[in-house]
Amino acid sequence: MRVVLCLLLVAACGEVRGTVPNTCTTAVECLDPAAPFCVNSQCQAACAVATDRTDPSAPICAADGACVGCESDDQCDAAAPICDSASHACRGCSEDSECAGGVCIEADGTCVGDADVAFVTMSGTDTAPCTRAAPCDTIGFAIANLGTRTVIHILGGTLSTPPVALSGTLVIDGEDTTLGVGSQSTFSITGPANIIIEGVRMTSPPVAAAPVPAVQVTGPGAKVVFENVDINGNNGLALRGVTGADMTLLRSHVGTLAATTANTVLCENSRLTIDRSVFETSKVEDNNTKCDVRVTRTRFESNRDGSVQLSAGQLVMENNLIIHR
Repeated sequence: MRVVLCLLLVAACGEVRGTVPNTCTTAVECLDPAAPFCVNSQCQAACAVATDRTDPSAPICAADGACVGCESDDQCDAAAPICDSASHACRGCSEDSECAGGVCIEADGTCVGDADVAFVTMSGTDTAPCTRAAPCDTIGFAIANLGTRTVIHILGGTLSTPPVALSGTLVIDGEDTTLGVGSQSTFSITGPANIIIEGVRMTSPPVAAAPVPAVQVTGPGAKVVFENVDINGNNGLALRGVTGADMTLLRSHVGTLAATTANTVLCENSRLTIDRSVFETSKVEDNNTKCDVRVTRTRFESNRDGSVQLSAGQLVMENNLIIHR
């Protein structure tokens, strides 16, 4: 009698409970992190097709069985057009060579096709429509013949240009191009304006009785982003924003350690944002007016006092490095 009872108990307890089932109809039923994919009704470690994915941000099943965001650029959208070869995730472009059209707007990470770009170069000819094959000679002529285009790309490392007035919506994109205008402002921007200037080098004229900045931004309604811009000089006025201007410097460089007198970014009754940039023998001032300034992840290096000097307005400084030599 005891033997029969034991056999009955074994039969009743023969099913092992608490284990993760290996069969499935959808990935939701695959609870083991080591086998999260439902493939042929079995929970598996690797995906087989895109529909096996468990994460909406990783819709592609790669050859190695991992679900990823992308394997090629054609699987990415216009907002993030590049498939990163390391992370297999879509991201914004970071240089012109990543874009099929050869023009990357680094400030927002988008690629622009040649049909939407006017091209300018030192050896060009001012004849419309300023294509890559037949570029124009001056930025001013390209602006006058833009049509519906909103991007001007400067080919080559140097461009001598007279001062240029900017307004409206426009991108000036260089190839680390040095712009030469002598003792005058390179750009004068008046609102309403939404301007991006990137990939160029400028020199701020030395301060005289009437200071002339490398770039003048006049609001209200004038918003300008400087991305990967270098403004050199000695005792010069690099940027000047007045009357409600909104200026942003990203990954840019102002001044030089070789300067004997500080260069200045002047913000008068305006707004200034600086991020991931370098100021060498250069400072920010408000000229006894009011300026709201936010500075993050930026290095100030100089052999004299001064990084940001405000008399009124709001100042936010986070994660910066200030070096007094």
